[in-house]
Amino acid sequence: MGGLGGLPWRCIITTCSHDSWCGLTLPGSCANFSGPRAQCESFSYARHMAEQKKNTSAFTDAERNAMKERAREAREFKKLSGEEQVSRKIAEMTPAEQKMATAIHTLVMGVSPEITTKTWYGMPAYYMNDKVICFFQPGSKFDSRYSTFGFQEAAKLDDGVFWATSFALLEMNNSVKESITRLVTQAIS
Repeated sequence: MGGLGGLPWRCIITTCSHDSWCGLTLPGSCANFSGPRAQCESFSYARHMAEQKKNTSAFTDAERNAMKERAREAREFKKLSGEEQVSRKIAEMTPAEQKMATAIHTLVMGVSPEITTKTWYGMPAYYMNDKVICFFQPGSKFDSRYSTFGFQEAAKLDDGVFWATSFALLEMNNSVKESITRLVTQAIS
């Protein structure tokens, strides 16, 4: 049989006025199926699949745009040094975000000469041994009320079974600078 658990492939219609099994046997289903084959008159398999595809995207528009930005970076930015990539992305930010991004860039790059930088999904990111350690996500990227300073899996911030990997950031002050320096130092240790 062609379906899951020995059942033939069938389609559940939630938009059908009957709101039940429509009885449509999909292509590739069991040829021995002898159940009801009456198809709901308002059902179109092609229309149903187009609606399913349109309504079940796993990504938001902002996430799709970030992926497109990453593809653009791969094409256009590969000729630029990491510093040039990050400088261009910072220049595209709002003035408040530029101030935070520049301060973070200075702090992170000052922690260790082994840290390198380049963009990652359209955001300034900082690498150790070609693995992303941390990144700055401007709030305007996803229409958020705050920017984010975050860490990736390569960062060694483990603290038991529960620890923070990203931090909301509204402005840069001495306390935030100290925290960022401490966290990045721990992340690369």
